[in-house]
Amino acid sequence: MIELVRRDAWGARPPTGKPQTIPTPVADLFIHHSVGQDNGARSVRATQDFHQKTRNWSDIGYSVLYSPRFRSFFEGRGFGISQAAQRGHNSSAHSVCILGNYETHRLPETAIEDLRDFGHWHGQTWGPANYRPHRDVSATACPGRNVIDVLERLNDQAIYPLTPALDLPPTLRRGD
Repeated sequence: MIELVRRDAWGARPPTGKPQTIPTPVADLFIHHSVGQDNGARSVRATQDFHQKTRNWSDIGYSVLYSPRFRSFFEGRGFGISQAAQRGHNSSAHSVCILGNYETHRLPETAIEDLRDFGHWHGQTWGPANYRPHRDVSATACPGRNVIDVLERLNDQAIYPLTPALDLPPTLRRGD
């Protein structure tokens, strides 16, 4: 089962501006990597701090962040909210940032399974099930070559119904 850690549970600060809703279903689901350490909630707080204080963004840039170490998804800006993760697509897409550096480290098989399940859920709930790499729309290596190496497999698996069917907690269902 996918675990979603809500903003209050990971210690998020409030946004400095009013969140802007975006049309749904969204056009894209982008995938990123943080390049930093995967220390779960501590890494998510550090990302929010960097985005708000250094980049001067109103909030953390991503819709959701994923920790392979703890096998948890952390609510970022949330779903149906404009983000700051990929210029030119922030008001038409969602994004997932995988904590860690996947230019140098391999993505664990459990992370591939979790991201597959999340992609499938996203496709049923908000729009596309397949991930687009950040590098498709920006001059960057993000989400790292080791994510790129498994992206086709991940996307192929995310579009098909899961067996057994994914039992999503109410916190991940649209409108909650």
